[in-house]
Amino acid sequence: MAETDIGIHQEVKWSLSKLLCIFVYFDIYPSVLMSETNSYFKLPPLHHHSGSSSSNSSSTPPGPEYLFPRRGPVLNLDQSYVDYRRALWSKRAIAAFVDWREIPAFRLQAIINSQWKLQGSVTVKSKIRNFYILEFEDIQDWTFMIMNGPWAVQNSLLVIDKWQPAMTTDNLHINIVVVWLRFSGVPLELISNYVAFRLGELAGEVVELDPDNDYGKNMEFLRVKVLLNPAKPLLMGTFFTLSSGTKIWLSCMPKRTYRLCEQCGRIGHLDKDCNWGLIKTYSELHFQ
Repeated sequence: MAETDIGIHQEVKWSLSKLLCIFVYFDIYPSVLMSETNSYFKLPPLHHHSGSSSSNSSSTPPGPEYLFPRRGPVLNLDQSYVDYRRALWSKRAIAAFVDWREIPAFRLQAIINSQWKLQGSVTVKSKIRNFYILEFEDIQDWTFMIMNGPWAVQNSLLVIDKWQPAMTTDNLHINIVVVWLRFSGVPLELISNYVAFRLGELAGEVVELDPDNDYGKNMEFLRVKVLLNPAKPLLMGTFFTLSSGTKIWLSCMPKRTYRLCEQCGRIGHLDKDCNWGLIKTYSELHFQ
């Protein structure tokens, strides 16, 4: 047999041996390969580049070259240190503007210093998007601002909620807000909390009623606090049918003045900045 044939024969034999070892390895240790269904992390697919790739695939950034997520050991902290850090946050609150406008932290701090008449100082510690970390010097101020909101700052709706342990910046989302609503145009004999509750149900989830509704101290409107979705149109009013068959309009407005879009009815912007058309607005009102 020629020397060249012997070399080719040995090379083929060596390649077959390696291939056989790979098959045996995967057969003995099948758990080494992790599929997407049993992985703790959803890994992006690997991108294979070749000379015949199209222009679309060439613009795609290359994927990671690892098959397994790089995880470290579980982090454990001394509980006394965690308690110490949480004690520092005990008089802090999370504030957020339900508005499309951006208000810098230094501007909010100036408004607090000049307009908030509280017993102690309030410091804007940080700003994350339209969220602010507020630190109260006095615990009574902390309680007052959280329990009596929401507030209006330069015609923008400001909601304040207490800080909760284990919160992260990823948890900061405004899904619902609490707003005091005023219903005007109600007949005098129907000024009561029963009617206020029925009207509040049309706007959202009722969470509080004003005792003055039953005492007749304010006959101009009914007050009711409701939970609202700020991404949905605000109720502007409803019709009420009198005994004579005549329909009258009962108007609904927030207690405090907010930037309210007259086109879509959402809080936080004006009609000149609205990104909803008539079809979108009608659809949201119809399915609300």
